[in-house]
Amino acid sequence: MRATSMIVLTAVLVLAAGQVAGTAASPVQAGGGLPSVDEILERYYEALGGRDALERIHARVSTGRIVDDRPYTGPIRITRFEAYGLLSGQWALVEHRPDGDSAEGFNGAVGWKLQGGEVVMNDGAKRSKIAFICDPQGPLRIREYFHDLTVTDTAMISEQRVYVVETDRAKEYYTLYFGIEDALLAGIGYHWYIEGYEEVDGVLFPHRVIAGRKGGSVTYAFDEIVTNTPVSGGRFEPSGREIRPH
Repeated sequence: MRATSMIVLTAVLVLAAGQVAGTAASPVQAGGGLPSVDEILERYYEALGGRDALERIHARVSTGRIVDDRPYTGPIRITRFEAYGLLSGQWALVEHRPDGDSAEGFNGAVGWKLQGGEVVMNDGAKRSKIAFICDPQGPLRIREYFHDLTVTDTAMISEQRVYVVETDRAKEYYTLYFGIEDALLAGIGYHWYIEGYEEVDGVLFPHRVIAGRKGGSVTYAFDEIVTNTPVSGGRFEPSGREIRPH
């Protein structure tokens, strides 16, 4: 299931899940059945560092690299990125490419995407998977991003046993997978892997997100995450350009 960028980044980023909160206790399963959604989410919050620690984070700035090893795009490409997120729901991700920046985000009213010098509306930006990752309190708002959660099964993902939590969105793209042993979110959909949890200000944040794409992958490797630093509102606008409809 893993793509080749996993090998590229293994020596760079090391899994640190459990260094802060340790391994969360297994949920009580009456009669040996599956735990409830609430039990899984409470273990998730505990494993990340606890609700109180999560609630103290109101802004997040991240920098890192995007590793694109999709075979049909040519040689492996590594570019720099920066990402911003506020408690208000505003977020932006900017990739610095050799041929010019590409970016996407949500300015509090409308989602947008900048590519090739053009800015278009992006209706799904407010509650996209990238928005969830950028949101400083994304875990506490998980029901806002993924509705009607239902625990349906257990499975194997990224070599670990997980609980399968389905949502009201397209199953193959938005099913959530939580580690049975470590309680952490391990994946979203069949091609999004969330790994490399490390502590930042008392909270575990994933430092590696891998999106599988047609025999390859696009990997977001977070080199630095800073919380509660001032972020200019202009960061969430598409460089002053007018947003046009699709």
